[in-house]
Amino acid sequence: MALTDRPVRLVSNIDDAGWSFGRFPMAQERRLQEGVREVLDKGSVRWVLAYLAGAWLMLQMVDVLKDIWDWPLQLQRATCVALGLGLLPALVVAWYHGERAAQRVTRTEVLVVGTLLFSSGAVVWRMLVP
Repeated sequence: MALTDRPVRLVSNIDDAGWSFGRFPMAQERRLQEGVREVLDKGSVRWVLAYLAGAWLMLQMVDVLKDIWDWPLQLQRATCVALGLGLLPALVVAWYHGERAAQRVTRTEVLVVGTLLFSSGAVVWRMLVP
């Protein structure tokens, strides 16, 4: 059965979360809506907003302290990149722990977060060391 043989909704209604996905086959649209609901239900959005607020505060502090301590421009750039790359591990931690605030850390979580932190650290290191 070809992709065009499936029933296609030309105009989709906006669901409970306020999302409309346009022209997708019904099965794909349902999976996409379930994925969006799962992300919203796990509380990941709150964690991302909290991380972004903390990162913004950190950047403001670096901006104020750079003049006092005569920090180089490279340190400011590295801080910005590190905070940007740190969003991925923060999102992974929020996803794995969800709303139930699980205290147990799984091997998969350690592997994913470790890989993200290592690759983020390599990018920052590459920026700092010429």
